[in-house]
Amino acid sequence: MENRFGVKDFILFVLLALLIGVVVLAMLQYDRQWTDVQKIRDQLAEQGRDLRDLQRSIARGVTFNSQGGAGTLATGSRIASTNPADYGKDDPFARIKAARANPTYAEGDWLVDVAMGQIAKLTPFIASDLYAMRVQDLVLETLLTRDPMTLDWQPLLASSLPKIDDNVEAYNKYVDGQKKKGRKIEEIWKDPSLPIPVTMTFTLRSGPQFSDGKPITADDFVWTFNWIMNEKVAAVRDRSNFEKIRSVEKKGENQLVFKFREPYYDILTLAGSLYALPKHFYEKYQPEQYNQSVGLLMGSGPYRLEDPTAWKPGSGQVVLVRNERYWGTLPAFDRIIFKEISNDVARQTAFRNGEIDVLEARPEQYQAMKNDRELMKRSQAHDILSLNGGYRYVAWQQKKNGKPTVFADQRVRQAMAMLVNRERMMQELTLGYAELASGPFSPAGKQFDPSVKPLPYDVPRAKQLLAEAGLKDTQGDGVLRMPDGTPFRFKLTFPSGSASYEKMALTMKDAYAGVGIVMDLDPLEWAVFTQKLNTKDFEAISLGWGGGNPESDIFQMFDSSQSVTDGDNFMWYANPRFDEIVRRARTTVDEAKRIPLWHEAQRILNEDQPYMFLWFTKEMYLLDKRIQNVQMGPLGLPMGDRLEWWVPRNQQKWIK
Repeated sequence: MENRFGVKDFILFVLLALLIGVVVLAMLQYDRQWTDVQKIRDQLAEQGRDLRDLQRSIARGVTFNSQGGAGTLATGSRIASTNPADYGKDDPFARIKAARANPTYAEGDWLVDVAMGQIAKLTPFIASDLYAMRVQDLVLETLLTRDPMTLDWQPLLASSLPKIDDNVEAYNKYVDGQKKKGRKIEEIWKDPSLPIPVTMTFTLRSGPQFSDGKPITADDFVWTFNWIMNEKVAAVRDRSNFEKIRSVEKKGENQLVFKFREPYYDILTLAGSLYALPKHFYEKYQPEQYNQSVGLLMGSGPYRLEDPTAWKPGSGQVVLVRNERYWGTLPAFDRIIFKEISNDVARQTAFRNGEIDVLEARPEQYQAMKNDRELMKRSQAHDILSLNGGYRYVAWQQKKNGKPTVFADQRVRQAMAMLVNRERMMQELTLGYAELASGPFSPAGKQFDPSVKPLPYDVPRAKQLLAEAGLKDTQGDGVLRMPDGTPFRFKLTFPSGSASYEKMALTMKDAYAGVGIVMDLDPLEWAVFTQKLNTKDFEAISLGWGGGNPESDIFQMFDSSQSVTDGDNFMWYANPRFDEIVRRARTTVDEAKRIPLWHEAQRILNEDQPYMFLWFTKEMYLLDKRIQNVQMGPLGLPMGDRLEWWVPRNQQKWIK
């Protein structure tokens, strides 16, 4: 058969060519339309920002240029400098304004962060885990804030730093006189004639509002303080802190007066850190309803929950949307999302796959990923031993069912530390990204006393201490037994899903087995773990404390008064000498006299070992390289730093 190219074939060819041409033209037209849509979207976004800025400026009060007809708005919101110092030392938004002045700055995109476990509650004051606090830091606001680099105080919801009236001399004279009469401080506090040692007066800014548009008033602060101090509210941790304040009172329409019950070394932190909860939102809940809630969260911060009542645990994430009503300088990201990923490997995989933007890495992860050249082409790495890094510990339960446990004996607790080669374990688990701890104070801070050395790795001395406490191998079978003949056996409870905790637990198990102690592993999912912690239902438990304050208050963790329901002295530690030293430190305003008291407290804890203090770990982060302006300061990478980050328009990926 002979193949011929006929008329029909030609017509089909022409039609096919026309069809291809139409498709190409349609694609070009679509591209042009998409570009136009993008331009329109950008213009609308810019107009929205301008209207938003105008609304906030009018709320704060603006000036108009007398030249140019009706006048041009002079808000001072756009300047060329990217130096935060150029925006004013007392401006809490100086760093964000400096970021906005960068030529590549752009609003938009999402920041996908991680919670390394399931968040149980978001309701303020009754939420206890670190990641709930991180969410709250973006939603709730306080009177004062700190510059993340200089650590200087700056006014936030207050219009300036407070006026402080010092009457400590009269207070001390009265208290000393009453103590000579044999009265206890708790009795003296009730005296109506007791002088107020310190009075602090704040003036509130005009203009700040909650995310529902209602203005912040002095009444909101007064209500929040009284709510915390209500014994029916399960705010044990915060109540123990704020009990140093006798009252918070409204003065006029825009002033708050804090009257302190006793002198306190860190009064600015205490008063300045009081959240403003919207009274109109929370007062409709009875204490019982509030205590049982999990997701009641509304504030005045730059981010908010889409529904301040709807969040429930188990959803796998917390989604915060930018608060477009925010009274201050808005951050760049449309959303900040906390994905709950409890497993170390799963978090690492999620970062490698680009599913999350921030990875708070374990040392072995951090080192391995830093060595991955392909990964680092699109990532950035940051590490620092910061005041915010915190430390890991093992707490020994000293009382169960009202009776002392084997760990109530100081010699046993010391021996448990001496049986573990903590230096070697630290090097193996942290790859050198840590420092061995001799107490609860960070080596980066003034409270730390370098002359206090961690208990040594000393197996013979540990065995001697155990024998002195009555723990011996009485049957010659290699098993240490209690005085009543039962084997020395206990469970170590720790968060599941963490390779680091599991390796640590196995190392301890082997060390104790070598002298005849049986340690069973008890890994628990985070929500169950925190319940065990709060109810003191454990024998030994391992976790970590974070930092955040340049001079930390360890009262809530170790003072004997804090061995209460939901209190943080969950191991029933009690030492009258320690209580006396810490209480003196907390009421000593003079730093030169106070720091030696903290050093003495460190020495007592290092000897008593209510915790087996392990190590202070460096903060180690890997972030997507498209995120700009990531800086590590004395506090590491606090949540507020995320407000200064942005992604250039051409690199945004989560939302276009």
